[in-house]
Amino acid sequence: MNPSTHLCNKARTWFGTSPGGFGPFPTLILLHGSNRPGTSMIDMWRETAQRQGVVLLTPEAQNPQTWNLRDDGPSFMQALLAEAERYYPIDRTQIYVMGHSAGGIFVQSLAGEDNPVWRAMASHGAATRSNALRRSNAPVPMYLYTGEHDHLFPPEKMQRAAKMLSDAGHDVTYVNIPEHDHWYY
Repeated sequence: MNPSTHLCNKARTWFGTSPGGFGPFPTLILLHGSNRPGTSMIDMWRETAQRQGVVLLTPEAQNPQTWNLRDDGPSFMQALLAEAERYYPIDRTQIYVMGHSAGGIFVQSLAGEDNPVWRAMASHGAATRSNALRRSNAPVPMYLYTGEHDHLFPPEKMQRAAKMLSDAGHDVTYVNIPEHDHWYY
């Protein structure tokens, strides 16, 4: 199935695809990097999602250059899921979120939510600032991926981010990908 464009909260554009069938299905929310469209994320995951029976949702940031808690935060994510449920059989107990670069920084800032809707989080090529981190009363597993040759977020910076997230009470797994750089797409 091709992604569909729908309106959600402030006439926001998002894309989605489903493996078909009755579900409900686990759902992965994918957050793009700076100045990339949501479709740039969905295209990479479509085959795996079909094979594994996963709904994909790819919203576009209110500001194409960056994600922020005010415009794209928990209330938007809840509205996105509510809108997506009109089209796809989503299992609300199996929501996951993953972001690349600016989307990955945003995922890390979402880690401090006290009532997260997601069961696990992942970011690729992204390290948030310490002042953007919050301790969570309900931490979920977080996976940080970076390339050995990432010029924007080198391993040392990612290791510091992993430690800061861990020190804030989050269950962090750090993965350094050999021979990989920042490029995700």
